[in-house]
Amino acid sequence: MKNAIAKLMIATMVIDGHIDENESRIIKGNIQILGITDNEYDELLSETKEINELDDFLAWIQPALDTLKELHNPDISGLAVSTMMLVAYADGKIRDVEVKFIQSTASILGIASPTWGSEEWIPGALERTVRSKFDNITNTDNE
Repeated sequence: MKNAIAKLMIATMVIDGHIDENESRIIKGNIQILGITDNEYDELLSETKEINELDDFLAWIQPALDTLKELHNPDISGLAVSTMMLVAYADGKIRDVEVKFIQSTASILGIASPTWGSEEWIPGALERTVRSKFDNITNTDNE
């Protein structure tokens, strides 16, 4: 489960073709809570270098989506989507491709799709929501 969430966060960072330092910092801070090391993060990030087209991207994220779907846990799915939203906002430029990816992920995971305009984002509130979801999830040992 933890790797699935990390992979979706990384996917949110790379989907627009630009890796931003603020996005990377947000991911690193959140995945530490899940118990993912910097080396594991670097390995996942290096896997994205093999992505050349949409089919490669979809194949790379599919195991993460499958893992989260199999859990049938709306709290964990909500956590994944919330952390993706944090990543999308981290560089201050929420791109349409990020919004569509996050909304599609929510739909695939069977949770309500977030809707927003950039003016509606309140980063502090979103971060508090993510932190509270982390606190509510007691089993992070699953991959």
